[in-house]
Amino acid sequence: MTAVVLALCGVQFVVIVYIARRVWWVQRSVNTTRSQIRASAEHLDHVYTQLESLQYLHDVLDLRGLLPPLRGYASSPDFLRTVADHVRAHRPTIAFECSSGASTLVIARAMQMNGSGHLVSLEHLPEYRESSMRLLERAGLSDWATVVLAPLRPYDTALGELEWYDLADFDPPGPGDLLVIDGPPAAAHRFVRYPAGPELFPRLTADAHVLLDDADRPGEKQIVEQWLSEGLAASVSFPPAEKGCAHVRLGRP
Repeated sequence: MTAVVLALCGVQFVVIVYIARRVWWVQRSVNTTRSQIRASAEHLDHVYTQLESLQYLHDVLDLRGLLPPLRGYASSPDFLRTVADHVRAHRPTIAFECSSGASTLVIARAMQMNGSGHLVSLEHLPEYRESSMRLLERAGLSDWATVVLAPLRPYDTALGELEWYDLADFDPPGPGDLLVIDGPPAAAHRFVRYPAGPELFPRLTADAHVLLDDADRPGEKQIVEQWLSEGLAASVSFPPAEKGCAHVRLGRP
């Protein structure tokens, strides 16, 4: 009799263990499914935002068929929409830009729609400068932007020696109201965009705005903190953007 009871207890234990494992597996599967559903929903929201911003660039700015591909190293559609909205709302007289391309086209077109303003863009590669100039000519925007060839040269900075734009040929008609930073490429050094602060911020008006792309990257975050700590910038906010966007204000008297 005892042997039978022990056998039954053993069977019950095995069944309980089996049921417990099945419950654990089902819960894990449910949690995994929920995570996958959340990830899919976030991805769809992200895709929708980019498509909506691209539609805005095509239809509101009338740039359909003129913009280069906006993936990879290029600015994302949502960042370009932020830039365009800013230009149309704040109507800068003179804007500066680090790295030419799709953003050059967007800024120039927004200025054309305003009926005022001029963009001066820095580009370190001759072939990219030529490409940007062709984009502007094709869109009928050559009078609204100037693309300056500015090869990279060494700068001794607070964050070490960094390769940044040579400003020898940078001769804007006056101080800038807006600076858009999307270069040089961070592949050379994660702090490569830092010199824009000490080199270009003094060439901006006291109430100018600075928009920095790729602000979610650790290097760009440290760059912004360095600008703030040195007093080059007074405040920063972060509008939503696929790769991050930092909106910096100088706050100079």
